[in-house]
Amino acid sequence: MKRCLIPILTILVLASGLLLANCTRTVNVSSAERNKAVMFYKELYPIVQELKQVTDEWNNWNAQARQEEYESQIINKCDYFEAKLRVLASKLVVIDTPPSLIDLQDKTFSAINRRSEAFALMKQYALTGKESYYQKAESSRLESMNLMSLAAKEYDKGLSRYGIKPSEVTK
Repeated sequence: MKRCLIPILTILVLASGLLLANCTRTVNVSSAERNKAVMFYKELYPIVQELKQVTDEWNNWNAQARQEEYESQIINKCDYFEAKLRVLASKLVVIDTPPSLIDLQDKTFSAINRRSEAFALMKQYALTGKESYYQKAESSRLESMNLMSLAAKEYDKGLSRYGIKPSEVTK
């Protein structure tokens, strides 16, 4: 029994190593397609960074705001962040996107829209005091975070697919 088990385990380990190696290998793409992908990432990178910054700024303000200031400032803060997100969405839709990266663009766009929706619902909560608006805003915020996470995975897969180094994008 032990004699059979060792060769089987060896084969399983080698097979999993081959599968892993195939998952991380870049796909042969034309230089034109790769260049288009690099340009896409160069345009997408600042948008993604700004989206992350909006999220971080909101979280920091939300954690530090005192209750009496919170309700008076929430409408202004939501308007400010919604305006930033509208600009990001308008920049995102005009990027020339390679077909293999459309899913990344769509997920990023959806994350921006869900975050914007969350700010609109937070304004309604501030205006009406209805808890249902707050719950819907939190649901939209969480959905946006989930979409951002999925977009981050797509982002990394695309970099790997085209053999793009992060330093090529951030220049």
